[in-house]
Amino acid sequence: IAMYAVTSSTSFGRAYYQPQFNSTGAEISEPDPLTGANVTAKLISTSPHYLITYTATMPNGDIFSGSEEITGTTVGLRGLGMPAPSKFNFTSGAYTAELTGVLTSELALSLIGRTRIRAYGFLNFSDNTGNTGKLDIDRNNSIRLKINGKTMERQFA
Repeated sequence: IAMYAVTSSTSFGRAYYQPQFNSTGAEISEPDPLTGANVTAKLISTSPHYLITYTATMPNGDIFSGSEEITGTTVGLRGLGMPAPSKFNFTSGAYTAELTGVLTSELALSLIGRTRIRAYGFLNFSDNTGNTGKLDIDRNNSIRLKINGKTMERQFA
């Protein structure tokens, strides 16, 4: 669940254009062609921060929901960052899991036209069966996942 949360909330690659937000209250729904889930995202507010909520409802009734609040833009040596304190919830029957952390989208500027978008941050998580852990993602799209004290790493290209 932590891997799904972080990979669905982050982007890596060339930045071809500056995205624009819809108006407050706008809601978009579409089916996920791979899972059949109905995915809905809604822009709750734009001031003082951007607040976005989303829900993925699986065909069997499982629900993954979350929210992100983009709290502003940071300027650093590595680029322009938009930190987003994030909270995710997953429910499948009696099973529940909660994930919280900060995922930052960063625009890495370049003088030669290769501006890129990337992400970094972390999610802490726990479920109702006693599992706990932490997921870290770095600017190279390398993910380190620690569950109940056991560490796993994965590099995404």
